[in-house]
Amino acid sequence: MTNNRFPWNDIAVPQTGLKLIQVNDTHHHDFSWGKDSNGKALLALALPGLDEKGLRQRKIELSGIKTDIRRLPDSGHMYFQLTLLTSESADIFHALCNDIIEKTRTVPDLSAALNLVYQRLERWRAFLSKVSRGVLTRQEFQSLFTELSFLEECIDKGHVSAQTAAERWQGPPGAPHDFIFGSKAVEIKSVDVSFADGVCISTEGQLTTHLNALYLYVIFLMQDIQGGSVISLNSLVDRIRSRLAGEVLAIPDGRLFDIPDYGLPCFGVSQVKTCEVAESFLFH
Repeated sequence: MTNNRFPWNDIAVPQTGLKLIQVNDTHHHDFSWGKDSNGKALLALALPGLDEKGLRQRKIELSGIKTDIRRLPDSGHMYFQLTLLTSESADIFHALCNDIIEKTRTVPDLSAALNLVYQRLERWRAFLSKVSRGVLTRQEFQSLFTELSFLEECIDKGHVSAQTAAERWQGPPGAPHDFIFGSKAVEIKSVDVSFADGVCISTEGQLTTHLNALYLYVIFLMQDIQGGSVISLNSLVDRIRSRLAGEVLAIPDGRLFDIPDYGLPCFGVSQVKTCEVAESFLFH
């Protein structure tokens, strides 16, 4: 993919201050793509009506990305500002910005939206920190592998568009459910049949929802399938990225970017079982 898909590429560098272009006029809040006088790409969120003294600025350190709250000297308006410091991280920065824009779209209160921005940044920071150190645990590795497998199936079988599948992926551990499609939630579980033959439910909350329906989607993994095929996490990521080529996506937490060298282990899907979670349920 070429850099001309990034929204800030056609924005001129201002002599002073910021040059901003509104993301769209359908969002509850005033987000803008922009550049500063040093030519750095940025995302800005206008903060009209918020008391400057009451704003609690949080410094979240992300490699190559700076967060700040500032008052523009020319207009006097206050902005939350997310600035890309190194162009090498443009893909990650673009995905992060889209994630923030989409996750705050249904939050009408500005203070709540700003808090959610910080929450999303913290989740990105935590995940990218783990990825950069290559320290995904085996469970985190399997969870990522199975969520990507489900994402790929949604796209390949035409259940939803690539855009919708990516946007409905809720992202890191701690989100209420792995995928949400309208009034339905999907919880993805993996079973490595080399070590276990049952599904581990870490918390009761994973089997409850405020939505109309909750489905459990269980992928049984094997590392050696006779007559079948296995794939590494790296190869699965590459395959999905090729399917998403050309899409403008809000991928949660950069999970399709800068994956470390996970060439092993390789997994294959031996079977899949789904069920609707109710007071009593059976796999079908």
